Amino acid sequence: MANFKTEISRRQEEFSIAWLYAIASVAGYCVQNIRVDNDSIDALIRQKGNGNVYPKLDHISVQLKCTYAKIPKKSKISFPLSIKNYEDLRGKRMIPRILIVLHVPPSIKKWLEHNGEYVTLRNCAYWTSLKGQPASKNKRSVTVPIPVKQELTVKELGKMMDLAAKGKGPEELLV
Repeated sequence: MANFKTEISRRQEEFSIAWLYAIASVAGYCVQNIRVDNDSIDALIRQKGNGNVYPKLDHISVQLKCTYAKIPKKSKISFPLSIKNYEDLRGKRMIPRILIVLHVPPSIKKWLEHNGEYVTLRNCAYWTSLKGQPASKNKRSVTVPIPVKQELTVKELGKMMDLAAKGKGPEELLV
């Protein structure tokens, strides 16, 4: 039988991917899973190009994480990110990279609700770009603050993809 911690971690990973698929599909984009995560990328969010003019960049790279830690209202998520992930995500890249942290209820039974009329995925995901952040002196992890106002919604994803199409990064949306 699998270790409980591994089992929860696997479920969080799978639920994060399902959540990303749901948001991206409603926004009109597709998700491509990365089978082997060598450089801190779990998925690509892709958009269709339009000839040689649009888009300049047809995708955004995504590192997915999931937590059930309590988040103070109107505050921020303080997410501990491995130093490897931090360094991979903060570097200068041609393709924009974002960190998405999905916040779920502590009880797995409350992550999803369904009946004959609807399916609800809980709770919310938040995003940030670490591009240009300073190198860390820590050797194991870096706590990354993500304001809860940076919720990943269908509308917000659309803004990011529009920026990518213009050859810009989602960090331009950060306040």
